Amino acid sequence: MGTEPQQYRGPITKATKCREKKTKRIQRVLAAIGIPFCKGDVAAMGRDAASMREEGRRRDGKRERVRWCWWRRSSGSGRAAMGREENRDRERGRELPKMKKLLSTSPSPSLLAICIWYMCLLLCLVGRSQAQNTTNATTDPSEVSALNSIFQKWGVSALSTWNTTGDPCSGSATDDSVSFDLDSFNPAIKCLCNFNNGTTCHITKMKVYAQDARGTIPEELGNLTKLSNLNLAQNYLTGPLPAFIGNLTDMQYLTFGINALSGPIPKEIGNLRKLISLGLGTNNFSGSLPTELGNLVTLEQLYMDSSGVGGEIPSTLANLVNLKTVWASDNAFNGTIPDFIGTWTNLTSLRLQGNSFQGSIPSSFSNLTLLTDLRISDISNGSSSLTFISNMTSLSNLILRNNMISGTIPSNIGDYQSLQQLDLSYNQLSGSFPSWVTQSRLQLNLMANNFVFDDSNSSTLPRLNCLQRNFPCYRDSPICKPSLFFPLLAINIL
Repeated sequence: MGTEPQQYRGPITKATKCREKKTKRIQRVLAAIGIPFCKGDVAAMGRDAASMREEGRRRDGKRERVRWCWWRRSSGSGRAAMGREENRDRERGRELPKMKKLLSTSPSPSLLAICIWYMCLLLCLVGRSQAQNTTNATTDPSEVSALNSIFQKWGVSALSTWNTTGDPCSGSATDDSVSFDLDSFNPAIKCLCNFNNGTTCHITKMKVYAQDARGTIPEELGNLTKLSNLNLAQNYLTGPLPAFIGNLTDMQYLTFGINALSGPIPKEIGNLRKLISLGLGTNNFSGSLPTELGNLVTLEQLYMDSSGVGGEIPSTLANLVNLKTVWASDNAFNGTIPDFIGTWTNLTSLRLQGNSFQGSIPSSFSNLTLLTDLRISDISNGSSSLTFISNMTSLSNLILRNNMISGTIPSNIGDYQSLQQLDLSYNQLSGSFPSWVTQSRLQLNLMANNFVFDDSNSSTLPRLNCLQRNFPCYRDSPICKPSLFFPLLAINIL
């Protein structure tokens, strides 16, 4: 009689004991991996269901309903208990639509939630591990030695942002916020540090652009086997292009433009099957293009203007159907312009000026409807017409000077809204001028052709007859005064 009565906790059944054991077991597992046990009052206050019932009695003398944790919603006992709780809530005029929806869903919300939590935890742990390994990664020693030797031989100094006293693959070399293409970041390297489980860094990009680097391409460059981007343009590099360049098989962007490199282009360059852009222009190379260039099927940009190469363009280049830009002007290419160029239907810019081509412009060029820039000049021993440009409505620059082109100017050129420059000089064009020549904002050169001049077009472009092929030259008493002649070499119609 003198003892204080114990608080009533409800009937203790076998199901209740099993549920409590399950609760504690899951609590321990979730606590060990850092996952909150429940998103209700239990999780927020760190209490279990029993302590919440006790607090409810102290608060208002009634048993407080504890929020249900996501792990209980799929069990059979959980559903039965939820039914009892729901009946009580209905008596109070409340409903539990959200929990009803969760109980009715399939598959089990608890199983789905546990899977999601474990996946998130795994991703976090992997990310943290990679970040830690990246911090501890070091550059391949052979690449460190090669980089120092290359810069020493070229007389190039690293930027102050480089870690010149420690590991080069640190600081701006691994800082993603510093763009490799930034003008002020030059000379530059970029590294990836995810090799050998994140313990090794390799130099993947290198830029020595317009740094007055002098000398040959050193063999140490071949040790940078993970390079995907190499820019050595606008320097004073001499000597041959080494064959070991073909060993850098991860290369995607490669340029040696505007140097003084000489000798033939090595056939090993055809091993760079991932190459997207190749720049060889403005050098002193010799010989023909290697047929192995046809292996570069991913190539999109080919710059070889004023490179010194010559001969016929190899037929294997027909494989390069992904090309978008080809600059091959001012070389010693001869033979005919290959008909397969018409299959490079992704081309937007094609320049073939100042070579020694013969014959006509292939009619297959009519397939190049994406062109915005077309420049061909100085073709001999042939005859062409302008019909192939009929569907090139995206052109902004069209230069077809000195190609022995005959016929008339297509009248639909006036519909080319983007056309800014048109040079058809030194050809055999005839007929009258179309009306659009004075209606467009156009830089126009039509001199040295065989146009017909009559009353209908003499007022369109006055005095242009002075510049036609069949107009006599009167040296003693010129009919066309110099003051009228020279401004018409390039007619600007505004």
